[in-house]
Amino acid sequence: MGGIAQLDTVRDLLVQAEDDWPSLLARLENMRSIILNESFCRDGMLLDITGDKAVLEKVQPSIDSLLKELPGQSDGDKLPDFYNEEHPWVSPIKKLMSELVPITDEGFVVSTQVSYVGKSGLLYDEGEQASGASQVVSKFLRTGVSRTLLAFFYSLKKIKSS
Repeated sequence: MGGIAQLDTVRDLLVQAEDDWPSLLARLENMRSIILNESFCRDGMLLDITGDKAVLEKVQPSIDSLLKELPGQSDGDKLPDFYNEEHPWVSPIKKLMSELVPITDEGFVVSTQVSYVGKSGLLYDEGEQASGASQVVSKFLRTGVSRTLLAFFYSLKKIKSS
């Protein structure tokens, strides 16, 4: 969820926090207990380390120590894999969102020095697995392009002023 729908959700949470703090606190504590549950809190955890053989051999004792200190059981229960199976809430929530938020085009009007324009489209077919490379490109498009353009325009301004 994002955009206007997320803003409405945050506003609803604020009202609940002000009017019915005990129920919101119970929801948050339930999430916390699930996340920190000793029997499956390690399931889905990923440690990604990159380096050459010498570096990896040197840091291996620190990695082993870190993994021993993490909470939970390394051979604990497994949570459902919702990347490969549909979560039971997905269908009802999709239906509810289409009823409550039928608008497909939305925008925020803000006063800034930088203007952003976006276009979206279907990049993957339903069920198609995305590779790690797509994450790299996505991150670059979110951060690198804007920095690159800002640096380019800054350099043009310097050239024109000299």
